[in-house]
Formats: sequence, structure tokens, C-alpha cells
Amino acid sequence: MLGMLTYRTDVQLAKAFGRATKSEGNFWGDYFQVESYLTYQGKKFLERFDANSYLHLLRALDMYDPSLGYSDVQTALSRIKAHYTLISVTTDQLFKSIDLHKTKQLLEQSNVSLVFHEFPSVYGHDAF
Repeated sequence: MLGMLTYRTDVQLAKAFGRATKSEGNFWGDYFQVESYLTYQGKKFLERFDANSYLHLLRALDMYDPSLGYSDVQTALSRIKAHYTLISVTTDQLFKSIDLHKTKQLLEQSNVSLVFHEFPSVYGHDAF
């Protein structure tokens, strides 16, 4: 349920649900429609995604180091021959604009060919 709050923006959720309540809402349960939506999405996620897979993905992200085996990150990145296209959504909470700007800067300093696009969207991570 919490993960959905990183895929959607507060603007998007407010527009879709506001403070609307469920007609049969339970004060201590899913009282608001947005709570019901988030609970439903959380249950769907649990049915299709193994928790251990998620732990492995998180660990892989933690351990990733593109400079491993090189003197520094610029040396490692300078070996890239591909042309990069970076796309940043200003409201994306998973791939934050500030991080993509840092990536852009590192790639440019490493003489990697790239284009960078940035745009706003009320859809956050789901803007793609």
C-alpha cells in the first residue's frame, strides 16, 4: 500500500479521491475511498510479487557500484559507447529529478553522448 504512494502523486490521488468516504466505511478500516483503493492495490501486489524478490532487488540496488574495478566513476563511465537518453519526470518519487541531474552531470563529465529531457506530470512515476 505504501509503495503506491511513490507511484502516484498527492495531486493525482486528491483529484481521484479527495476526502470521499465509502458508504459502508468502517472508522478503523477503509473509511476513505483512497484507503480502499490503496488496500486493494496492496493486495494485488502481494498476489503477484514475492517478498524475497523485492528484498533481492533492494539489495542489488544497494550494492550497485559502476566504478568497481576502476580508479573512479568517471573512468568507468568513459568506457560507455552507447548514446544515452535520460528522461526525468519532476514529480517521480522513485527516479528523482535531482538524481537524474547528477547522472547527467557524471555522464557529461565522462564524455558520454546523451540527451536529457525533463517534464512535469501529475502522474509521478506512472507518467511513462
